Parts: sequence; structure tokens; C-alpha cells
Amino acid sequence: MSIPDTAALTPEEIEHLSPNRIKQLPTILDIVEYISTIENRQMREDLKMEYDWLKMNQEGKYMPVSDQPRTNIVKFFPCSQSTFTFMRGQNAYHRPGYPSIFRETDIDAGDYWLISRLRACEFILTFLNHPIVNEVKMNCKVEDMAIAQHYEIPTEYLDLTNNKWVAAFFAATYKEGNRYLPTKTGYDKGVGVVYIYRPQMHNPNQFDKISTLGFQYFERPTRQSSFVYKMEKGEDFDSNPHYIRLVFRHDTKASEMIYAMAYEQERFYPNDEWAEIASQIKRNDYPLSRGSIVLSRQYGVNLPEEEIRQILTRNNISLTDQYQPLAHLTYEQYIDDIRRWNEYGRPNINRRILPPIPVMDFSPERIHKSK
Repeated sequence: MSIPDTAALTPEEIEHLSPNRIKQLPTILDIVEYISTIENRQMREDLKMEYDWLKMNQEGKYMPVSDQPRTNIVKFFPCSQSTFTFMRGQNAYHRPGYPSIFRETDIDAGDYWLISRLRACEFILTFLNHPIVNEVKMNCKVEDMAIAQHYEIPTEYLDLTNNKWVAAFFAATYKEGNRYLPTKTGYDKGVGVVYIYRPQMHNPNQFDKISTLGFQYFERPTRQSSFVYKMEKGEDFDSNPHYIRLVFRHDTKASEMIYAMAYEQERFYPNDEWAEIASQIKRNDYPLSRGSIVLSRQYGVNLPEEEIRQILTRNNISLTDQYQPLAHLTYEQYIDDIRRWNEYGRPNINRRILPPIPVMDFSPERIHKSK
């Protein structure tokens, strides 16, 4: 089965693929090769148009851009061979495709949303006044809630990337404890999926729900060339008409190759000190702070504090009267953090940021001239 053929499969057909049919599907390596052909084709088109945006193909570099129309909010956009091609890799097919905060749980959906939001705010509080974070904020918008999402605290975001190897890594691995491992032939129901979306550049409204993370002080979103897609309750990502769904079969050898290329997860999923803090905050026995309630007012929580206390109590979660979270970097981690930033972090990002580029001209005159 060709890769375009897999894009034509309906949700019902995917869910009822027979073993013989699965054997005919491409592997994750075939998907990566297919994306490479799209990149090459787009590169040829960009060369014809003679745009300065060709600079954005320099993987490992960052371009200061505004990812929303009519704003001056600057992000450090990760350069890639798939510059404006957004991808999401999944090791299994989920229908409907909901973000973590809207998925089914053992507790009431409203309670789960509130608790997840407070945990995210608790995590944000741990880095809100970090001097390095504030230094980054002087030059670049830091997406606080999306950072929490990357440390696996439930939010309304889904992760995207413009790096095909990142998408392939998450499509061809599964998590066991704190480690990702390569999937084997027949994993889960035997198939995974990669979603691909390329917005029309002359229609900036198509970017409205996609936010750039790109470079951050935090390792995970930075290494994953990250973007996030914001979803509403009841919205099904799998039904989004803009995204092409490519289905592949899990193959042990193909997954192991992707895993090796990712340095057994370290290239895209490092175990940094913030991962441990997030793990603490996600535990049910971790007491939340009043500070998380105060901050949550900026993120959609409008319940009275007494009602919040009642919800936490019936879910066996305690609340402290202090405004600072209990979880934090140790003094040694804090000092080491600042030392690494001064010696390596700041000089490294300064070397990687490219000069700003002019706004693209999609006028008929320019397009006609380029032909």
C-alpha cells in the first residue's frame, strides 16, 4: 500500500485493519522518506520564488518571528527542512483525538480539569521567577502553559513539531517508566500514525491555533522543535480536515533505527531536573499551594476558593496556605543551572539566532515575476 493510499483510509478502516492488510502498510522509515520528498519539492519551489525564507531551512538555527498575525510577540522559531510543515507522531491510532486534559479519567471530568489546571499552575510557579527564565522573557515570549504540557502535566494542548525525526521518534517508541523504548512489530494494534499539516502561507488565520515554542530555557521543548495546537473541549484532532493522516505498521527493525538515531531518547527527551519537579507535582499526595489558585485565575479558573477547596478535599488532595510550591530546584541545582547558562546556554543561543527576515510578499505581481 502506498503512503498516499494510507491517507485515504477512513477511521473505520484503520480500526478494522486485518493482519494481512497491516503487512502491506509502509514502515515509519517509509514515512520519513516520504516527508523528505515533500521537503525537497518545497525547497525547489522556494528557490523559484527567491524568498529569503530559504534561510529557515538551516536546522539547528532559530529565526525571531511573530507566529500570530498583527502582533509584535517574538518567538525563536526552530529552523527545519520542513519549515512550515507541522507534524505529530503517535504510536497508536486514537479516535477521537483529545488533548490530555479532556480525556476520560476515573474522576469527574470537571474535577479533573480543575486539578490539572492547578497542577500546571503549580509547575509554572516553580520557574516563574527563575532568573534565566526572566532573561529569556526579555527577548522571547515563554509559553508557560505549553511548557507544563511538555513536562506531561495535562493541558488543552497537543504537541506538534516541524522536525520529521522528532515526529518519527514519538511514533516509533512507547514510554515505560521514565524511558522510551522502540516499538516492536505488532505493538498495540500493529499500527501508528503521523499527522502532517502545511498551512497556506497567504492565509495567516490558519496559524491561529498553532503556537511556537521553539527555543526555550527548558531542554525538552527546545530539542523537540516544538509547537503546540490549542484545542477546545469536544474538539477532535483526528477529524481536523487540515491534517493528513499517514498510517504505518510497527516494525521492530525500523523502530530500532529511529531509536538509535535519537540516541536512545536523549536527543529529544532528556531527563532534566525539571522533569523530576513535574513528577512530584503530578503525584496525588503532593499538596497544592494557594499560589496555584491565584495564578490559575489567569488560565480560566473562576470558581470561588471555597468551592476549589471542596473539590480538592473530595479527591484527597491537600492545600497549603503558602503561596510558593513545595517542589523546587535544590540550591546546588540552581547554582549549576546558572553556571551552565552563563558558560554555554546564552552563548549557544546567541550563535543560533538568525537575523530577522522581511515579510513574505505574496502579491500577484511578485508571484507572476517569479514564474
